[in-house]
Amino acid sequence: MDSLNLMYLIALAFAAVAGVVLLAMLRNQIVAFGAAALAFVGNIPTVIVRLIHHAVPVLSQWIHDTLDGLAYRNTTASSAPPPAGWVGWSLIGPFIYLIAFLLISAGDFYFSVLGFAALLGRGSPSLGALPFGLDVAAGVLFGRLSVIFGFMLLNLHGGTPIQRPWSNFGQQEQLFLKRLAAVCLILTCLAGISFTVWRQLQIPPPSVDVQAYEPPGPSNSVLPVFVWTLLAVLLVVGSAATGWATFASSGGLWALLLLVLRGTLHVLLAPGYLIVHLLRATVTVFAAALDVPASLGRGLWNGFAGSRLGQNMGMQHLTFDPVPLICADINTPLF
Repeated sequence: MDSLNLMYLIALAFAAVAGVVLLAMLRNQIVAFGAAALAFVGNIPTVIVRLIHHAVPVLSQWIHDTLDGLAYRNTTASSAPPPAGWVGWSLIGPFIYLIAFLLISAGDFYFSVLGFAALLGRGSPSLGALPFGLDVAAGVLFGRLSVIFGFMLLNLHGGTPIQRPWSNFGQQEQLFLKRLAAVCLILTCLAGISFTVWRQLQIPPPSVDVQAYEPPGPSNSVLPVFVWTLLAVLLVVGSAATGWATFASSGGLWALLLLVLRGTLHVLLAPGYLIVHLLRATVTVFAAALDVPASLGRGLWNGFAGSRLGQNMGMQHLTFDPVPLICADINTPLF
């Protein structure tokens, strides 16, 4: 029984030695096969990353050309200020005026519909209820107009880096625009004050019955006409001063779209690189785990190959190839 156990242990040891030697002989092929299998898995993220590397320079060139086309260039005024150093002002300027124009249009829409319906004799249109009263809407509209004319006046006096389109006018035209913006700002404040005075006149004194109270006749009839006349004039001037942005902002919107698209592509690079690096790490760990028993077999093989008998038999030393780098062309554009 002891001899059988001994023979079993000898056979087991011989099989282990033969196994590690065979593993050492096949180590390069096994690692190459595993790397090829993982490289096949990594082809999809690699192709996506390579496509992104091809698309990003193209998008960058489009963005550069678009921003270069949006950059303000003075064509008539001889004493124009130097262009703003940051190219973002070419986008921010038109967008500010575009937002102002949209706010004016939104604030005036309800009043315009009511006025035209009354003018055409169609009664009150069914536009739905506002989330706030008309008095609040009118007050907000005055606030918007004051901000617009104040911002316009600030730009005309060089208080901001936004030069489009005011710096393109000659000195006489700029002087007229400065006076116009100042007058409109004063009229806006005057209309707001008149509106506040008229609203206060509608509140009866504490000693007067609410039902029997009648506001002063001249003030109650003149102030509304004065306020709404100024409002109509200011809305026309404000729309004319900001409406140009609806055209100038189209290029800015295109540039923003390209910037967002390029940023999205840069974000998509992260998971692609992460997957490839995980696959590379898997190959490295797999090869390292395989090299533990294979190194023992290589040592046994090379030890026998270095002996006189091994040399007479023409045995060659075993060497392990470096771990292949899968998806090595990931940083190369696809086209």
